[in-house]
Amino acid sequence: MANKILKGNDHPKRVEIRDEMVWVTLNDGRVIGTPVMWYPWLANATPQQRANVTLYPLSVYWPDLDDGVDIQALVTGHWTTPMDATLEAKR
Repeated sequence: MANKILKGNDHPKRVEIRDEMVWVTLNDGRVIGTPVMWYPWLANATPQQRANVTLYPLSVYWPDLDDGVDIQALVTGHWTTPMDATLEAKR
């Protein structure tokens, strides 16, 4: 499968963490949700750490946690790092 090239409409516009999910709204209105447990560093964060988020054209970054989520991975479902083994077993 060819790599998808991200366009301006794939850029993140808003991020919400609710109902045990991370919801990323893209510029074109698409909303992509993933379980917060996929990101243990985010699942274990305080509300203040979760609220401090920076949106970049190709990622969503939590400076207090020194970690983030790649938009290409969200859009394509192709992650560059393997999922935690316990999460993979639940799939």
